[in-house]
Amino acid sequence: MSRLIHRLIGVLVWTRYATHIVTSMVLVFATGMLGIYLFYEIIEAAHAHSLIEGFLRSLTAPEIIENGDE
Repeated sequence: MSRLIHRLIGVLVWTRYATHIVTSMVLVFATGMLGIYLFYEIIEAAHAHSLIEGFLRSLTAPEIIENGDE
């Protein structure tokens, strides 16, 4: 009975270590994916220039506001 208990404890310890390793790898992978996604979104926003371009256009072309068309 003692051998069975020692083997079960060994399996539980190994499972705990394996679970920690897998969980750590998943967290690192998820953090990397989020970082890449955030970087991609920043690059896309910088290429769009939607807010900055609209603001500058409204400052430099007041006739657009008066006529209501572009």
